[in-house]
Amino acid sequence: MLTRIYYPVGAYTTLIDKFNIIVFIKLLLINIIPFILFILLGGKYYFKIIEGSKESIVRKNKNKKEVYKKNSPIKALTIKELKRYFSSPVYMFNTIFGLLLVLVLTILLCIKGNSIIEMLLSNEELNINISIPVIYYVLVLFSCLMTSITSSSVSLEGKTINITKSLPISEKDILKSKIIYPYIIELPFVIISELIFFIVFKVNIIYILLIFSMSISTITLSSVLGLVINLKYPKMNALNDTEVVKQSMSSMVAVFINMGIIIISVIGIFALYDKLNIYLLLGIHVFIIILVTIVLYYILMNKGIKEYRSINV
Repeated sequence: MLTRIYYPVGAYTTLIDKFNIIVFIKLLLINIIPFILFILLGGKYYFKIIEGSKESIVRKNKNKKEVYKKNSPIKALTIKELKRYFSSPVYMFNTIFGLLLVLVLTILLCIKGNSIIEMLLSNEELNINISIPVIYYVLVLFSCLMTSITSSSVSLEGKTINITKSLPISEKDILKSKIIYPYIIELPFVIISELIFFIVFKVNIIYILLIFSMSISTITLSSVLGLVINLKYPKMNALNDTEVVKQSMSSMVAVFINMGIIIISVIGIFALYDKLNIYLLLGIHVFIIILVTIVLYYILMNKGIKEYRSINV
């Protein structure tokens, strides 16, 4: 009865029993279309509503005492960053491309997975027996690292950075908010992609935990690294957002470093694929990502704060 009333439940059950491309596309559209509408409407109205209700008044008992609920500094700054992100079409579409790409490639992998494996195995130069879960792992890694949102976030503040610096807020909170908001943008795309893959290929719980851990740690790595680079090469006097997002030194450096991380990761995974247990191999890779992220976070919270203070426009 529930499957007749609520279509996604029936579709999900059908896909588990037997993969059907038409049902799969319907389920995908049901999930993606509302999300896209939310982004479009949210960018226009959502943050206006939030701004107008930063302080809510709660009347208690007959005394009519007023209690003001204020946003924490990090929450307020995160909302500010999100508002800035959605207000810049260049910034938004330049970073969202990789997230849309992971959805498209996930669908392609689900439909043509065996053909892709055969194509890789037919290449004598590769000489490796790779599996679809490993290919998907690399795909998510690529998407998360190449979506470098924070590599432009400081530069996009422009002259308004002096206003932010004059507020009674610590530099740590400012930088933390810049690390947090990419999660809100990236995770919905990544999670939808991963759920599609999990349903189609019925992977085990160990792989699910590994790929979730890798996704979160890689988004964190990309965010922290982007901030470190942007603080090193800020461009505060740009004429427009395009100049910052597409033509600045920090954006280019972030792309090259992230690409280097991807290449090193792929070479390492492929080289050790036949020598180590796949879960041990991916676990080691996730551990290395977390370790590098911790080191970069320490640099950001020490040297990065000094560089942030030294920025003058």
